Amino acid sequence: MNGLKMLGDLDPRKVNTAIANDGKTGKEIEISYTGCKVVGNGSFGVVFQAEMVPSGEKVAIKKVLQDRRFKVNIQICTTDGK
Repeated sequence: MNGLKMLGDLDPRKVNTAIANDGKTGKEIEISYTGCKVVGNGSFGVVFQAEMVPSGEKVAIKKVLQDRRFKVNIQICTTDGK
């Protein structure tokens, strides 16, 4: 998934909701996740670990920091290799 728009904060105890584009269909979908914590960072952004709700699937959320003229790009990477 890409084109993710964060709708909540990153409190690890809260269920957060985001709008993302499905990588296969391009369709805009709403996803929910919880347990968000920073697992890495660098000069281009931050990587968070999270758990999808209600499936419990572990995912990585990459928030790429860009120039203010551009929107923030966030990618969801699943652990199943799809």
